Amino acid sequence: MVSWLECLPDSTDGRCALAPEPLEFVVRLQAARSDRASHACGVSLRPGNGALGHFITIFSDCIEEGADRLLVDDAVVFAYTLVHEIGHLLLPAGHAPAGIMRARPDALDWQRAAEGSLGFTPREVRLLRAAVRARAQLMTHAR
Repeated sequence: MVSWLECLPDSTDGRCALAPEPLEFVVRLQAARSDRASHACGVSLRPGNGALGHFITIFSDCIEEGADRLLVDDAVVFAYTLVHEIGHLLLPAGHAPAGIMRARPDALDWQRAAEGSLGFTPREVRLLRAAVRARAQLMTHAR
């Protein structure tokens, strides 16, 4: 299930102050990267202290520039970037030679992304399912 909670600085929703659950991701939209040397339109952070919070930052200027350069809709670049970063949080570290976890997608990848046919490899799908099951069990045991 996907649900969005908008937590602006003046938010009065108490849920915004809570730490993320094991299966929750905090996605922050930022206007621009401070590190303009990087080609990435998003970054993910997995806390190293054993916490299960997951944090993703998406850079809107990069999304717009990428969409213009690649001749695809902004929504395609945003969705690809978000799913790629979620993959980083749930899969073992690193990139893959093909599919959604490819470090630098080529023109064919973007065409497939625009058609909705670019996905995870079968191995990645198995690992993703196992990671979600493991986090769901953590949530069950924590309650």
